[in-house]
Amino acid sequence: MNSNSGEAVATVPAVPSASTGRVTVHNSAVREHWFAPVLGVDSTALTTTSSAGWGGPTGGTAALPLIISLCDFNKFSVGGIPTGVEQTIVTTPAGTCSGAGGNSPTIVPGGFGWLETDAKKSCFTTTNINTKAYSEPGNTPKQCDLSTIRGKTILIPLFDEADLTSSGGNGRGAWYEVYGYAAFHVTGYYFSGQSWNPPCDKNQRCIRGYFTSMVNTDPDFTYGPDAPNLGTSAVYLLPD
Repeated sequence: MNSNSGEAVATVPAVPSASTGRVTVHNSAVREHWFAPVLGVDSTALTTTSSAGWGGPTGGTAALPLIISLCDFNKFSVGGIPTGVEQTIVTTPAGTCSGAGGNSPTIVPGGFGWLETDAKKSCFTTTNINTKAYSEPGNTPKQCDLSTIRGKTILIPLFDEADLTSSGGNGRGAWYEVYGYAAFHVTGYYFSGQSWNPPCDKNQRCIRGYFTSMVNTDPDFTYGPDAPNLGTSAVYLLPD
């Protein structure tokens, strides 16, 4: 924009690939001056650089302290991409998805998919891919106001129940290894003391909604090329 020569040149110093997770573009041009030549300055070289990154969520703070099995995500996905089919995911008593390790997320003794929160009376839980997320025993979220997620699309951590090394322990010492994050649009839930458009009843506890694609970045998450693409990949400008 600041060049009056019409000869701006853009270059990409390093050819990007899917694994680099970023691309940087250098742009240069020459500005011919009108009055500065009186001082012996005929022109000025202009340069600028811009970088963009891409990838899936690598970690962050979820608005719901619940981890769901990859099996539930794959149930209505095609080629790893969600199709938006609404489904009810039962967290107790037995779960709705069977993997190599049995019904999940009750795959760990005393665990029903609920995770430790960052603070008391909070719904927020911070996790990262390929790291352990510790279980909060019990079949319902403690001191967590679920009304904040009604009709919202949120990122939920997933674990691979087919991998027997992706969970372990029992009770408060139980854990799940985070495989990745998927976008889930909440349309109802039924838990002890809290319900909205209840999709189940009696002794069941469940959440209903549909997995969907998310192309915008969630500011509470970081992104990178190492994360699995579960329909939540994003492209974004980098600060450098």
